[in-house]
Amino acid sequence: MIVEAPNHASVTIDIYLNDIDKGGKENKKVKIAMLNEIADKIKCFDADDEFDEIWSYEFGKHNNFRPSQFLRMLLEDEDYFDQCSEKMYQEVEKLEYEIWEQEE
Repeated sequence: MIVEAPNHASVTIDIYLNDIDKGGKENKKVKIAMLNEIADKIKCFDADDEFDEIWSYEFGKHNNFRPSQFLRMLLEDEDYFDQCSEKMYQEVEKLEYEIWEQEE
């Protein structure tokens, strides 16, 4: 799966669901596993590393970006990924609480 931010920075995510127990809470456990995996990966997005990996004079000329413009876009996408990951972690906490309540 590829997750893309508004300025088109992207993160590739592989999700392995083989270890999830079968049972009545399966859907919530699958959602928790997916949210955690996505949040962990997008939280690791680093604008500076991405810039170092992608930027070249030719890239800037082809896309009509100056280095500062491109870095600003990457920083905006990093903030976006951080905000999304926090929302995902909050959803995971909510789902884990719901599972816990069902077990009580």
